[in-house]
Amino acid sequence: MSTWQHHNSENASLPDSANEPSSVDSSELLRINRSLSKRIYELHNIFRISLELTSILDRKRLLFTYIVNVIGLLRANRALLLLPDTHDPHWLVPAISRGFGRRKHRDLRIDSRKLHQLVRSQPNTLWPVDSAAVRETLAPVTARLQKMEIQLIAPLTNVGRVVGLVMVGGRVGQEPYHEEDFELLSLINNFFAVVLTNVNLVEELEQLSITDGLTQLYNRRAFDQQLKKEISRGKRYGQPFSVVLLDIDHFKHYNDRHGHPAGDELLRQFATLLQRSVRETDVVARYGGEEFGIILVGVDERGGQAFCRRLQKLITGYPFRHREAQPLGFLSASFGIASFPQDATDAASLLQCADRALYTAKQMGRNTMRTYQQSRRARRHTVNSFNVQVQG
Repeated sequence: MSTWQHHNSENASLPDSANEPSSVDSSELLRINRSLSKRIYELHNIFRISLELTSILDRKRLLFTYIVNVIGLLRANRALLLLPDTHDPHWLVPAISRGFGRRKHRDLRIDSRKLHQLVRSQPNTLWPVDSAAVRETLAPVTARLQKMEIQLIAPLTNVGRVVGLVMVGGRVGQEPYHEEDFELLSLINNFFAVVLTNVNLVEELEQLSITDGLTQLYNRRAFDQQLKKEISRGKRYGQPFSVVLLDIDHFKHYNDRHGHPAGDELLRQFATLLQRSVRETDVVARYGGEEFGIILVGVDERGGQAFCRRLQKLITGYPFRHREAQPLGFLSASFGIASFPQDATDAASLLQCADRALYTAKQMGRNTMRTYQQSRRARRHTVNSFNVQVQG
């Protein structure tokens, strides 16, 4: 008997029902097909979102992209992202939100240390806001979160460290959340936490490249860059500004007498005083050694002089350590002022003018200020006096 005949003879011996296709409810097949299609669509969205997040290096754009995608993916009516406070990283504060009133969550603060305890004690990284774990851990703010109509909270973790917290409101149409929604949020949060950590590292490296390590002010490189930007802005809009170079008087005497650690501490205190004395729009930098530079945006020569007089009084009256041992009996500084466009219209020339003014102030006995125009007049007077003596 051939193989084909043997196969058919076996089939002939089977009951008729075995040769018929199994009957499955068509509505069940349709339901399964729709469920699979939805799952494929959601996973495709997660893949798309992950690619989008990993391609972003700008912090503001990253946060916006994340919060919008969380709302879209979960069909939520609101979402709030909290990140570490720049002044105290132990506290998480609002960074970006959608769907809330303007000031509804402005002063909300979450202790990340308590959140870390919650992450360690609970294997799940997403909780309903009314769960026992959340009520116990975040007791001071639980009632407020419920008033804000928050339903879910999920910490963002990277290498076991809490780097943020996302809070999600209800779904559009009041539909309940399902297990699949929790999985989707966990997936997008894992991607986002890694990308956010990388962006933070990039920002830290950029900050280190433009910051003086001792004083935490801008360094010389960053100051030069800011000055060029201000030159361009001044030429475009016709806006004046002034550059101030100031030098701590008799700093070598201070260092030699009290030691370099004391000198470093003096520079840190001096830098803090400068930073507190300017506006947010102004630029302060450690220009080199005991020399500092300030860009006074929108301030002409007269305004620069007024600023330096105020700063001079602050410096001489500040209780710096060992100030009484300085040659003048207190700590002081000398100032050189140059203004755009009066004195120069390019960065190099403007700095040279301010440096000449500072040199003149030093020659005048220190603890004083000179503008570039004053230094020019002083130089002409010196030259003329010399010529008169020679001719005599």
